[in-house]
Amino acid sequence: MKPTYQLRGEAAWIQLDDGKVNAMRTEGLELLGRYLDRAAADNARAIVFRGRDGVFSGGLDIKWLPELDAVGLRKLMHVFSGVMLRILASPIPTVALVSGHGIAGGCILTCACDRRIGLAGDYRLQMNEVLVRMAMPSWAALIVSSALAAPKLYDVLQLGEPLSFEQAHSHGVLHALADGAEELDRMGAAVVTELCSLDPAAFAATKRVLWADAIARVERDLEPA
Repeated sequence: MKPTYQLRGEAAWIQLDDGKVNAMRTEGLELLGRYLDRAAADNARAIVFRGRDGVFSGGLDIKWLPELDAVGLRKLMHVFSGVMLRILASPIPTVALVSGHGIAGGCILTCACDRRIGLAGDYRLQMNEVLVRMAMPSWAALIVSSALAAPKLYDVLQLGEPLSFEQAHSHGVLHALADGAEELDRMGAAVVTELCSLDPAAFAATKRVLWADAIARVERDLEPA
């Protein structure tokens, strides 16, 4: 994953496009964190995450993980969880323009955002951790549960059931579907205008009320880096 940053008017746009599946590694996730800091320094009123057409993100780079030693793996998970929880708790409104498949970490990033618009097509959102013999972290479950309610939440987290974008829309994970990439960007711009009209202090205070206690609970489960 090679995110880039651009300030467009009052919104910070973070583009995810490595020419492949936007697989996540430690350095890319650290860069996302720095871009969150940059958006705050730029006084951005909204933050937009957009993937490349066909792929939002395939999640962690599974082929790369075996190269990590124990210290590297702990650092990865520390950075990964920290960035995703920061997005969930962001005092600046966030938008996911889900331009294609969102698997594992891609699904988490989608769910962490305040507004989520998908590109209509044969794409899926999926939490496949159990299917690849990984336990679901409590922080990841919290983020997905912020966008998806039970009983479907159980199927997605416990059974690894994929959601088509149509299913994701019907269950409220995606707020809308766009017919084509240009329409996705137009809808994203319209949502940005809406979010920028909100009172920043009221939005940030409400976000703390909603998530501060829950995030503190799951952070206690995390191993130190």
